[in-house]
Amino acid sequence: MGLKQVMDLFFLCSKKEGNNYLKKNVNLQILRGIACLFVCINHFTFFNLKGIGQGGVELFIIMSGYLTIRNYYSHNKQLTKNYLQKKIITIIPLYWILTVIVFMVGTFFPVLFNSLDLSISNLIYSLFLIPNGESFIIYPGWTLTYFFLFYFIVWFCYKLKLKIGFELRVAICISLLTISIYPYLDSILIMIEFLIGMLLYHFECKTDKYLNSKYTNVFKISSIPFLLCLFLLPGSFFEKRYFIPSILAFCIIYIFNHLDKICEKLSLLKSIGDLSFTIYLIHPIIIRPIDKLCNMFLGASPYVALLYVLPTLIIVCLIAYVTNNTMSKFSSYLVRIKKYN
Repeated sequence: MGLKQVMDLFFLCSKKEGNNYLKKNVNLQILRGIACLFVCINHFTFFNLKGIGQGGVELFIIMSGYLTIRNYYSHNKQLTKNYLQKKIITIIPLYWILTVIVFMVGTFFPVLFNSLDLSISNLIYSLFLIPNGESFIIYPGWTLTYFFLFYFIVWFCYKLKLKIGFELRVAICISLLTISIYPYLDSILIMIEFLIGMLLYHFECKTDKYLNSKYTNVFKISSIPFLLCLFLLPGSFFEKRYFIPSILAFCIIYIFNHLDKICEKLSLLKSIGDLSFTIYLIHPIIIRPIDKLCNMFLGASPYVALLYVLPTLIIVCLIAYVTNNTMSKFSSYLVRIKKYN
């Protein structure tokens, strides 16, 4: 892809409607915000040891499968133009920048990231999202491997014109891939959650017509225990991610799609949801050093942890906001260059 094509894609990704791409469902943006907070909290030592917050990953993945199919049908069974390229342009630049920053800082100040493998080989594996048995330099990179694998399968199955339906093509590809790779890489099972998200779309289409006002209060009330269960699930439950955590995430996403009036009042979570991708990538860089330093100087008491969790989350959100604005300005700068060329 040449420079002109890259700039064209930046132009497409930075248009004003990009912030409201396909009229994003506000409810799901709020749920993205909640999922983001779950993931952030899980990276504090006290919560991580108990597995608290791991369910945020399930919400992100199942929502991705759900939104992929919903957007496909909203475009008259078409993928958006430059589907795969847009995913790469939107995600990879920031991920690469953060990976290189952590690698450089960790090399000169190893005490901050002493649990990471900062070898050149792991840097290469991390940049290109290749699983190698070690944690990527940016920890969420391990999930990006599967997000991009899913995006590629969706794109490939769309291009592969066969008589069988689009979703069936995707399901067959993911199933065959999972079965063939699982003996060597057990984390591949997470791909099943994308299929669960796709299934959720069809489940919603089939059941919406049966919903009426008498069920509304049940949905509102049930959202709270479902979220608490997913948030508090012990880490052992995530060894088989596609079972209990996925079922809970499935129910939560379905419920949130029917909580319009409540979600209208949660503007702060909506704002966090709008920054969710940036927060998802940068939070380990900020949380891990702060958590490590607090444990060293204040002790590892759960009560001490509760004192610095909220201030740290606020710092993460503020840095994500600045980072997101900086990337947007960079995109706008490329757009201006395109116009004058």
